[in-house]
Amino acid sequence: MKTSLLIVVLFAACAAQAQTHTIRVVPIHLDGNDNPPKGIQFFCTRDYDHQHCPQDAAALQHALAPYSLDPLGAWSFVLVPSYSWKYLVRSLGGSPVSPAFSILDQHITVLESSLFFPSDTNSRNEELLLTYGLIGPALLDLAVTHELGHCICLDTDESRADDYGRGLRDKKPVYCIGSARLVTAEATTHEPSANSYTVLGATPEQEALVRRQILVMQPSTYPLRVLFVPHWKYIDAARAFRPHVPAGYASAMFTHLPSRSVFIDSDRYVSDDSLGYCLAHELGHLAANANSASEGDADKAAHEYRKRLKDPHKPDAH
Repeated sequence: MKTSLLIVVLFAACAAQAQTHTIRVVPIHLDGNDNPPKGIQFFCTRDYDHQHCPQDAAALQHALAPYSLDPLGAWSFVLVPSYSWKYLVRSLGGSPVSPAFSILDQHITVLESSLFFPSDTNSRNEELLLTYGLIGPALLDLAVTHELGHCICLDTDESRADDYGRGLRDKKPVYCIGSARLVTAEATTHEPSANSYTVLGATPEQEALVRRQILVMQPSTYPLRVLFVPHWKYIDAARAFRPHVPAGYASAMFTHLPSRSVFIDSDRYVSDDSLGYCLAHELGHLAANANSASEGDADKAAHEYRKRLKDPHKPDAH
């Protein structure tokens, strides 16, 4: 591993202002059977563990190997240690829960070391497991394909990046919406749909019920994942994410907006009707153009969703 030092200025336009952060990185030169196309480069920050750096860069190269990187052209992948991850992401105005992000106009993807080996803090490992339902190589593959969805299609939309990433993992053709770029051989449109989210931790009956209720509600924005967790794990997740629970609401579920994840306390929801009623409120938080923590915004959207649940055979008035 060469020790030449480079300085990279990360520049991200977040909210109403631009954010910058300077990091010092070391280029990594790897050998092996998974050699990527010319123009793909790997780096570790200077404070990354010197032994883990080449190992983790090789693991990333291996994780990228099943997917075509030619559409990326020149692209840099930067590895950052977990202990400095949240500070870096916050300084750029992003969500520190996610273990990876891309800055498209700079052709850079940045990944946290916890994708390659467990974090030194159990709370971070639990946070990732609770948010994504995955850890280890499976989470790395999810993160890699999601970021490739952003990078290949040059699309900042999280929902579409999830759809593109799912298509890559499933070896299906993916068409970049809004551009003529084709990720694989044939064009297929992957719009968010009632079947494009994941349900984790549920019994078959619970999953069927949730999917049926969401299908009837036809929300303007779908969650990326719905997680049924026992009460003790629900409490841990609530402590980690600190959701706002308004007066008059029983805390049986909450939504983590940055990851579009709905957490359901599987020990506390009372009936099928109460599940649908509360789920409508959570989907209201995700409503198109809102993605809002405001309870008023959520209730406004939820009112329409509950009407559809009450009379699923009544056509919508448009």
